[in-house]
Formats: sequence, structure tokens, C-alpha cells
Amino acid sequence: MVLDGKYGENPMKSIVPILVKIWRRINPVAQLRADVEALKRECKLAVPVSSDVILTRFEDFILSLPAKDHGMVASYVFGDNIELGFRLLFQQMLREGMAVIDVGAHIGIYTLLASSRVGPNGRVFSFEPTPATYELLRENVGRTAYRHWVTLHQNAVSDKAGRLSFAISKDSSRNNSLFFDDKAERQEIVEVETVVLDQTIPEGQQIDLVKIDAEGAEPAVIRGMVRILERNPDIVLFMEYAPEHIQRAGESAEALLRQLAGMGFRFYVIRDFEGACDEIGMEDLLRKPSANLLVSRHACPGHRS
Repeated sequence: MVLDGKYGENPMKSIVPILVKIWRRINPVAQLRADVEALKRECKLAVPVSSDVILTRFEDFILSLPAKDHGMVASYVFGDNIELGFRLLFQQMLREGMAVIDVGAHIGIYTLLASSRVGPNGRVFSFEPTPATYELLRENVGRTAYRHWVTLHQNAVSDKAGRLSFAISKDSSRNNSLFFDDKAERQEIVEVETVVLDQTIPEGQQIDLVKIDAEGAEPAVIRGMVRILERNPDIVLFMEYAPEHIQRAGESAEALLRQLAGMGFRFYVIRDFEGACDEIGMEDLLRKPSANLLVSRHACPGHRS
């Protein structure tokens, strides 16, 4: 059969859209539903539920957002490209039955993405130290059916268990950190409990994927999960790499990269908008001011040479 002059083409590929159009013409209800769904995808609502919380939709989730973090509210209500490349590649890596760790879970975007895909045979361990942000994380996960295979921890992750001072930015909840500028004025200092992943994740639990956004605490997080890294040869890390933040924590970006390379890991820079990645050598990575990284002992599935 020949359609549009193309030989070997599946005829249904051309016929189905025509049938859909005919169906909508003779069935106005179907057309209305399609229009409503399209409108829902294009239009986002921001619904204030209190002076502190705004509700909106992001992907398939209803999110509670901090109302006073105007930059974040604007990003989620009016933007679809939030960490787009990072998010696309993260989603691409997820499989049913996986076990995922989310360090610096914030309001739970990656916890939700992971839990919605790993299913009841998987597990998600989610860590967020900021008290107010943790409550939003708990709300966002709690309103889904995925909550049954998610374990939430109101903790910072480090290489030692204990209590540490923690800076809460008054400008953006995404900048909260264990390591802060003593001269900064727009911050509140609280104490948070720290945990070590090797001591917190159940013994024998396989871990497939770890997302780390720790605002400079990445070296301590890695030191505290050496057992997990050694026992899971196929583990994949998604992490923010910002040498300035690492230096502010009194740590060395070079030491972090050398530790990971010494354990057999390779480094891939995630492209901002494509969900693709490019392998990068350690020396070249040390010259970059920042990057979103996929760290794996194997080739990145979105790798482009």
C-alpha cells in the first residue's frame, strides 16, 4: 500500500489522525474533553491555601510551594524548563523496582518522579533538613499513592551523625546549606540532625540511583556512602557540581573527583535542555565553574560523542 508517495509506511500512521478528527466532529463531547485537556496543559493555576503555601500543578503532581519564595513559585507556575535536561535524563534512567536515594529533596520533585516510576516493588529514601521545606515535601508525597514506598527523613546528610548549624536563606529555600557566609544578613541559623547514608539505609538494600543536591556538602555525603558505592557496581549518581560551594565548605572539588574516579566512576556533563550528556575528563571538569553531572561506572545512556 502506498500513502503520500512513501513505500512501506504503516498505513495506520496516516489514518489514525484522520479518524480522530472525524470522531471529534461527530462527537462534540470528545472534542470538548480534548480541548479541556489541552487547556489544562497550557494553563497553570496558583492557588493560595494559606499565607505560607501555594498549590500548583507540575507534570502529573499537585505541589505545595512556599508562598514567600517568589522566584520558586514563578518557576513552577510559569515555567516548564526547570532543570529540564537533568530531569529528563533522571526520568530516563528510572525503572520499575529500583531503589533511589534523594539527598536534598527540597519540596520533592525528584522524590515524586522516582516514586511514580519505581512502583510498589521499588523504594525511595528522601532526605531534607529544612523544617518548613520538609513539611512541604511531606505534603507533596503524602497526597500521592506513591507514599507507601517512600521513606522521608528530616535530616541533612553528612559523613558523621550528630547536630550541625544550618543556614536557611530568606531569599530562596533552594540555597539552604550546612555551610554559609558568616557575614550574610538574610539568613536564619538553626540546628539540624545529620545522618550517614551507610548507617541509615538498611543493610543489604540495593541502591540503583542517587540524586545529590547538598550545596557544598557533596564530599561529606560521598564519604558517608562508601559502602553503598562499593556494594552497588551499577549505581548511578546525579549531582550538582559547584566548586565554589565545595570550597565554602572547606572541602576540595579535586579530592571529591579523585575519590570517585578511584572507585571506577566516569563523569558526564548533563546538557541543560536535552536530557543528553557528554563525557568529560577530570582535568576539564576541574576548570568548569559548575555543572550538573551524571556519575557512573558505565556509559551514560544519553551520551553523545
